[in-house]
Formats: sequence, structure tokens, C-alpha cells
Amino acid sequence: MNKDKNNVKLIWCGFNVTSLGSGFGDAYGVVDAVQKRMNDALVIAEEKSGMKNMYHTSIKWLFNRMIAGTFEFAVMSLVISYCIACGVIMLVTGNWKVTIISAYVLLSIISFSLMGLVVCGYDMSLNECCVILVAAGMSVDYLLHMSHSFNHAKGTKEERVRQALKEMGISVLSGAITTMSAAISLCFCIFYIYSRLGVYLLWLIGCAFVYS
Repeated sequence: MNKDKNNVKLIWCGFNVTSLGSGFGDAYGVVDAVQKRMNDALVIAEEKSGMKNMYHTSIKWLFNRMIAGTFEFAVMSLVISYCIACGVIMLVTGNWKVTIISAYVLLSIISFSLMGLVVCGYDMSLNECCVILVAAGMSVDYLLHMSHSFNHAKGTKEERVRQALKEMGISVLSGAITTMSAAISLCFCIFYIYSRLGVYLLWLIGCAFVYS
């Protein structure tokens, strides 16, 4: 108040919002709903009190927007990486039929690997948004090797499949074993982003190996 105590200059009111969760999903929706209710309450408070320049802020609001921005960036990066991967397959194989089949398989690998995060009960928070950035790049590795080998093989479809498996099968299997071994070690890290990355890589490499 002012010196004469007849005019309110500043009012501060705090609320505990630490119980609100974090993540893009149900937790994001709850925080967003609370923020909207606070906006409505602020409008009513300004009308009732006649005071202007009122505002409210919380680290939760800022963190929520950061998660939303990171999630949008992750999805955009995933789409761009997927398109680039399909283009690389087309350039390497030079066969549009193999490219179409590989593009469908690559999309299936990414979809099932993302399903793994849901199965594990993870919310799409900041750590998970960073983790899925590697999805397209890690998924296309084994698929590209098998597609390239199949495309340059001779004979019937069955013979080309056998030749591709004979030439590249052991290399793909070795790569899957070493990558999954590294992912298992990441699962025991105390930093959430590394443990999440380890779990996601196990799903991703497993799906990529089986589908390839």
C-alpha cells in the first residue's frame, strides 16, 4: 500500500502447483488446464478490484511450453529424417518398388519403437522428446543394408532373399548385438535421459532387426 494506506499498489498471492505432473500427455493437459483457469481468475480479479497490470507466472507454465516446443521439434525432426532416409534408400537401391516397401517397413519400425515408450508407461516429457530424435537414423541402418543387398542379388525373389541374408545377415546380427549390449548398459544409468535412451534403443534395435 502507499504511505497514506488508502491505495493498494501490490498484491501477491501464491499457490502450490508442485503436485502437477510434467510431460506431454495427461500431465501436459492438466497443467495447461490449470493455467487457463488461472487466466480466467485473473480477468475476474481485475474486474472486481479495478487493478491493472496483474499477471501470474509459474515455472510449471514455462516448463510446459518448453515441453510443447520440444515435442513439436522432435516430431518435425522425425518426419524430416524419415523423408531423408527414404530418399537415401531410393538413391542407394535405384528401385522404386524396393523403396516403397522399405519406406513402409521403416514407418512400422518407428511406430513400434514409439509404442515401446507407451508400454513402459513413460510420458512424452523432455527426456523422451530428446530420445526419439534418433528414431529414423537408427531404424534405417539395418533396413538399408538388407535392401541394398537384396537389390543387387540375382535370381528369383526367394534366391535374392537367401543371398541377402547370407551376405548381410551376419553383419546385421552383429550390429544388433553390439548396439543392444550398449543400450542395456545405458538402462542402468542414474540420469533419466540415458536410461530412457537405453530402453528406447532396445525397442528400436529389436524392431529394426526383426523387420529388416
